[in-house]
Amino acid sequence: APYVDAPRVVFRDFGPFRYAEVELMPLTLFVGRNSAGKSLILQMLWVLLTTSPVPPSPVPSAAGGRFSAAPGEVRAVHTSRFIEEVKEGRIDAELFRRAVLEALEPVGEVWRGLMEERIREVFLREPRELVRLGASEAMIEVRTSCGSYAIGIAAGGGVRVNLTPFYQSFAAMLEGVEISAVRPGVISLKWGERTRVTNVEGLDDMARIAGEIFGWYLADRCGGSPLIPLIPTGLILWAYLPDSRSGLMSVLQIYPGQQLRSVYSDFYELMKRMSPLIGRGISDVVGRISDFTKEFYVRNVDVDEAGRFYVEFLNGVRIPLGLAPSGVRESLLLALLLSLPGAPLYVLVEEPEAHLHPRAVVKLAELIAKAVNGGKRVVISTHSDFLLYKLNNLLMRSKAEKEGDAALSPNDVAVYLVKWVEDGSVVERLHVDEGGLHEEEFLEVTRELFEEESRLLDAVQKAAG
Repeated sequence: APYVDAPRVVFRDFGPFRYAEVELMPLTLFVGRNSAGKSLILQMLWVLLTTSPVPPSPVPSAAGGRFSAAPGEVRAVHTSRFIEEVKEGRIDAELFRRAVLEALEPVGEVWRGLMEERIREVFLREPRELVRLGASEAMIEVRTSCGSYAIGIAAGGGVRVNLTPFYQSFAAMLEGVEISAVRPGVISLKWGERTRVTNVEGLDDMARIAGEIFGWYLADRCGGSPLIPLIPTGLILWAYLPDSRSGLMSVLQIYPGQQLRSVYSDFYELMKRMSPLIGRGISDVVGRISDFTKEFYVRNVDVDEAGRFYVEFLNGVRIPLGLAPSGVRESLLLALLLSLPGAPLYVLVEEPEAHLHPRAVVKLAELIAKAVNGGKRVVISTHSDFLLYKLNNLLMRSKAEKEGDAALSPNDVAVYLVKWVEDGSVVERLHVDEGGLHEEEFLEVTRELFEEESRLLDAVQKAAG
């Protein structure tokens, strides 16, 4: 289902960025020269997408009159009073709301610890190393239609989170939850069409109730929006395809037990988790990408019982994906994920054009557009002028032809130029409309090459007399 909003992420003093703001549209592209910070942004987005408490409940269990949250804890003052009143058959709606917020309070500390560890896992660095040189703290703020939150990374060490704005939005929702006493020790909850009758005997019950109501809020108000904290997630919902995929496939083929880290470990886990889903509908998925696979003379793709991918070429040769040509290793899984209905909902990919012939890049751009129109959200970093030119044509098609699942609406696309300035990097949003996207970076290089060619031709003609 389409997301209800396009989250905004603001980076302050993060990496080379003094300030950068991005809006995650259904298709978001980052372009620009090497080493400007595109991958850094994608990797931080990946951290935000995949940092979450373990399901089924985001609320820590309670013990000894407190809600535990290592290394801190919160005394359950309001909750204890509410439980005693319920046992007597009395209901105080305001006390109930305070008890729910009290039960959720420790989650921030749990999430902070998970965020700190996830940053280490993805970046293979201490969080403090991501703070811009000379700054005291990096800030990452996430703004969505159902709440905002912020993450601070101190240059001296440590990570903090501020969920207060997010909880304020949730607290407003709590005002609409109707609560009544069924009998002593049992309450009834109603919010819209949702109802619940439940026992309230101790802190664990209140932790469970708070988690369930919070789930109502996330499901109804957030509409599946990404980058929301505390939603139990898994790699099967989001996919990150890092650079060097071709080489990684070969390494995994030769050394199947190789220990991986960072986004490469996530990529390997993604392959293992997605292979059964792809395998069950492989014929349909392969059919959807046939125009793309023809560029590699690939006739078929299949998955064996162990979840390993195999590629069959037009001459009948069938080999493991890890032994296939570099372009196939680099792009086949991406094409399959883009064309698979449903999960993954978000696909982040670095340099999708790597190892591809320009015609294959053009076909891949069409798959990206179809995936976006089918409800997926795609975030890309690229250096490919062919990819941008084709996406440009697909934007123009939305006005010229109005039909076709590969046409792109400019309302669904954001393009950001990431570039070096004197004291770091900046992110500049480029104009996108029905006339296409307006990106001068690659055109400038084309002009320089043309001018160089003209000078050389003149020199050759003069030398020839």
